[in-house]
Parts: sequence; structure tokens; C-alpha cells
Amino acid sequence: MTPAEALATLIRPALAILGGPFAGREAECMLLAIGLQESGFRVRVQDRGGPAHGFWQFEPGSRGGIRRVASAGDRRILEAIVRLGYPLDDAGILYEGPLYRVLAIPKGDRIACFLARGLLWMIPAPLPTLGDEEEAWLQYEHQWGPGKPDRARWADAYPQALAAVRA
Repeated sequence: MTPAEALATLIRPALAILGGPFAGREAECMLLAIGLQESGFRVRVQDRGGPAHGFWQFEPGSRGGIRRVASAGDRRILEAIVRLGYPLDDAGILYEGPLYRVLAIPKGDRIACFLARGLLWMIPAPLPTLGDEEEAWLQYEHQWGPGKPDRARWADAYPQALAAVRA
């Protein structure tokens, strides 16, 4: 999927569902850049047998994003996921097993986008202004905690995202 296709068919429709403060060009740029960095919008299951699923490469467990968004994220993110048919358990946490597995198939693309936006929402600072590649990298690195940070790949991904959002 090209950056323009990911933006038009996945990111913008998902942000439209979330609406309000979750939408905007800064959010679009970050989600697109992170998706390009993590999966290139080519794979939904991590290369070489890794555990991550979805274009934004969520891992199971407490550090993996799903549980972090469910426990500390904005309730509106969870409500959007529930509206797509993924219930909360008695403690108000998303059922991680079925939700995690659906991220590996196209049906889970919007959910992955909601979760990615939820992780970004948890950052106390505002999203970087368009063109602030360094701050965008710092926010991505902080929230995703990549095992092998690749700043050179980001230097390719971010300008692609920025150009697509500005087009």
C-alpha cells in the first residue's frame, strides 16, 4: 500500500470515526510515518517470525500497546473499538487475545489505527507540527520503544508521510 493509499483508505477514515481532537493533519502525518517505519504498510505480521501484528506492529503483553491503550488511553478509543465488535472484559480491558489476532488481517486495520492513535494520544506533549521530523522521531521512539531504532529509515519514512499529508 502506498502512503497515499494508506492515508486515503485507512488513516483518514479511522480518524473520521474517532473525530474531534483525534483527527488532524499532525495525527495523519504521525500515523503514516510510524506505519511506514514499522511495516511499510506491506505486512501485518512481523517479519522473521516476530510477535508484532498490524501495520503499526503491536505486540502482546503489557508493553505491546493494546493493554497500554486499554488501561491508560482515552475511553473514546476503546468505545470505537467496541463499536467494531470487540468487547471489554469485566475489568474494562479489551480482550487482548482476539483483538491481537485480528490485527494480523485486513479486518483489523482500523482497530490498529485506533490503537496507534491511542498511543500517540497518551503523550503529554502535543503532536509535532508538520515538518518537525526530530520531534516526531522522539515521540515515536518514546511510545513505540522499538527494539532496534532505525533513525535512517525514519529519515526516509517521515518525508514520505509529510508529502502525502500535504498533497
